[in-house]
Amino acid sequence: MDAMMTSKGDVWDPPEQVVTDCTKEVNETLRVLRKGKGLFIYLTFGQPHFRKRYLTRPGSTLEIKELGEAFHYYLYIVRT
Repeated sequence: MDAMMTSKGDVWDPPEQVVTDCTKEVNETLRVLRKGKGLFIYLTFGQPHFRKRYLTRPGSTLEIKELGEAFHYYLYIVRT
């Protein structure tokens, strides 16, 4: 997702292709996980207000942990 998010454009309003590609990435990841036992872990400098929209899905839970001191990075945990 980080590589796809580097597309030129406004990070607050990414191009439609970026939204589509990131959504497909998460959809496919969650599709192959076993329901009730699946775990998707994503570590990034991408802040929640930029990433949360792609990782939130019905039937799953999203946990976000902020790590680091001077520079924060984020651990996203999606459970199916």
